[in-house]
Amino acid sequence: MEPLQRKPKPHPRAWARASKAFHAQNAQELSADWLGRFEELLAFRQRKGTFAVPPHTELRRWTQLQRQQHAAH
Repeated sequence: MEPLQRKPKPHPRAWARASKAFHAQNAQELSADWLGRFEELLAFRQRKGTFAVPPHTELRRWTQLQRQQHAAH
């Protein structure tokens, strides 16, 4: 039996680069409000190291809506 090999970890900022690249391609379809919330979410992730936004905040409501819309499509 072969020992398990660990996968290399992605670069710590890879998620941000991928997110921004995706949204830059689709920016004309996104509103200024949506882009503002997304930037707020990225800033939160940079400060706290997680996307787990505290409950009872506007950012939390927005992220829940985005997750619901994503799950529906």
